[in-house]
Amino acid sequence: NKNCRRLPDSPDSEAKICDTGELSIVSPDFFLILDPPADLQTNMAKDRAMFEELKKGSGLPALRIYRWIEPCISAGFGIPLSSPCLLELGLPLTKRPTGGGVVIHQPEDEITIALAHRRERGLAITELYRKIHEPFLGVLKKLGIEASMLMTCPKACSSPSGLPFCFDSPVLYDLVCAGKKILGGGLRLGGPAFLYQGTLKWPGLDPETLTNALAADAPFIKAWGNPIIQKELDKEVCS
Repeated sequence: NKNCRRLPDSPDSEAKICDTGELSIVSPDFFLILDPPADLQTNMAKDRAMFEELKKGSGLPALRIYRWIEPCISAGFGIPLSSPCLLELGLPLTKRPTGGGVVIHQPEDEITIALAHRRERGLAITELYRKIHEPFLGVLKKLGIEASMLMTCPKACSSPSGLPFCFDSPVLYDLVCAGKKILGGGLRLGGPAFLYQGTLKWPGLDPETLTNALAADAPFIKAWGNPIIQKELDKEVCS
């Protein structure tokens, strides 16, 4: 346990931070990974790798918290990248492995969340989306953010471009603050696993603060298990 410190508010004191990235408990339920900022292709490749390994049954569930080194665009797997309104923005552009609309990512004032975990048999995809967002809602409130969950389907808004830009309008079970969407994401199901990729837009909230708050939050641990925090995704996570 060298260079590791306990998170004192975590149940049974099983969650710890390791500055070396080494494992600090024998049997964690999942990895909680605080990754450094990276480019678009690198971040998407890491999320995809977590999902693919879990689908094969050869990896532990993992939650990545990360940022971007530059402005870029990710689009749900059903969105055509050839759209002129995307190309004219002149930013790095790729498809996500998950669904959903178009997100313009920024290096500041947003945090990206990727959760690859085991599916609960019989749980509808809308209820899975709600289950993912509920613990985040509680943590954000504890951090002083007056967020709420959208519990009714809003009236659909059409974009002038014809493309669904994710933060133009919230959808059912998104998190909002003062009527403005602050957390939404896309899902992909595959065999026994799912991948969620979400974007949290809140100025002043840094990834390490969010990671530590999640690891010490009892409802979050009840929903997803006991985490082991790592400072960077490495091949151990998907082995």
